[in-house]
Amino acid sequence: MLYGTRYNSLAQVAQHLGVNSKTIVEPQQWLAAALDGSRRAMRYIVEQCVRDVLVLEKVIGALKAYSGTYNTYGSGF
Repeated sequence: MLYGTRYNSLAQVAQHLGVNSKTIVEPQQWLAAALDGSRRAMRYIVEQCVRDVLVLEKVIGALKAYSGTYNTYGSGF
């Protein structure tokens, strides 16, 4: 676990590193997209997923400094 965080979630790690915070999709958005077929809800979810990937990219960039080796596969093994 990353020191200073309660969880190893993307939101906690991003907050700890000071990068943009991960966005949250409320349960009603998921239900509207999945059960009602709402295109508006699905667009919202897709936008949040894209933002989460951008946050993850920033987290990886911040954590590279702590890794001894880094390869194109993302691991140091």
